[in-house]
Formats: sequence, C-alpha cells, structure tokens
Amino acid sequence: MGWLSRLAGLTEHLKLDVLMKFDIGSGQGVAALRWIVTRPHASLSDEQSRIALVALLYARTLVNHQETRGELFDRMAHAARRALQGDGNLTFEPWKLHVAGKDFSIWPWVLTEPGRVTDARTYTATLQSTSGGSLAIHLKMALGQVRILAPSSALIAAFGLARALNDTDCTRLAEVLLGINAHYRSSDSISLGSERSALATAMPALVR
Repeated sequence: MGWLSRLAGLTEHLKLDVLMKFDIGSGQGVAALRWIVTRPHASLSDEQSRIALVALLYARTLVNHQETRGELFDRMAHAARRALQGDGNLTFEPWKLHVAGKDFSIWPWVLTEPGRVTDARTYTATLQSTSGGSLAIHLKMALGQVRILAPSSALIAAFGLARALNDTDCTRLAEVLLGINAHYRSSDSISLGSERSALATAMPALVR
C-alpha cells in the first residue's frame, strides 16, 4: 500500500493493528492493539499522531456503518464527557447487538497483548498526510463478523489508547473525539468521505 500512497501524494506515518478474536458461541471477544511508526510526523508527537489515527478510525466507522452509527456516536460522546468531568479514562457502557435472535457483545472486550490473540481478525488503520498537510486514514478490514467487529474496533482503539496515555493526553483524546462529534452535530448528518474534514474541525484540540 505504501507505493500507492506515494503515487497519490500521501505520506504514511503510523499504523494501528486492531487484532480481534470474537467467539460466536459465547458472544464475547478478546483484542489487542499493535502500533507501528513508519515515519514520524514532522509537527505531531507520537501521542498526538496516535490520537489523530484513533479519531479518524472512529470517524471512518461512523461513516461506513449506518446500523450502529447512532449508538456509537452517543456512546463515544458519553465516555468522552465523563473523561473530561474527572473519570480519568474512557469507559464505555456494555453494548449488545441483537443479530438473528442472539445478543452479541460489542462492548466490553478483554484487552491483552498482541501475541496472546491467536487467529485474530485484524483491522489495520494507517495515518497519512497529504501534500497540503491535512491528515487522512487508510483502513484495511478483515473479512467476517463486520457488524460486530467494525464498531468494536473504534471502541477498542479509543479505550486501549486512553489507558496508555497520561492524564493530559487522555484529556486531549476525549476533546478530539468530541470535536469529531461536534463537526457532525448529529449521527443523522454523517456523509460519505467526511472523516478528513471531521478531524480538521477537531485539530485545535489536538495541537493546542
């Protein structure tokens, strides 16, 4: 994918692998995050780059998955507001999706180390910058269980990153996620290809 990005005038900076193994029988999942720096961003710290990529993954998930869009939008907003009000972290309420007469857990997941998630389905998000300086995402999604894994991946990425950040950067993450929502105003007004402009709206919270 790297040469295609260069051909399109994009520079790759950071990759995030969200490794997920979801057991249909139990309706529960285990996941891990793996970060790979490909080229440090000239003006963003590693933490800021990670926040930007998680925010873009969240926005892309909102754009692409209408079935769970409203719930994801509201749950991310509630968690981000709680973090800013002193919760100190991003915490999500349990969330089940009813499919074919059975409930499947979108949240919570058990987070562990990458080497302990065997036979995982992996979503790979790549942070890119354009020649004009804006940030973009390339997302490669594993096949299968998409109705569960797609919304789960955004929550797993945000939750896992928040746990790894200090208080200042966790606050920044919450503010950027709320900035994404502020751009859209409502889950009913999200349009195809809008994630880049959504992050641009949230950039003041990222770089302040």
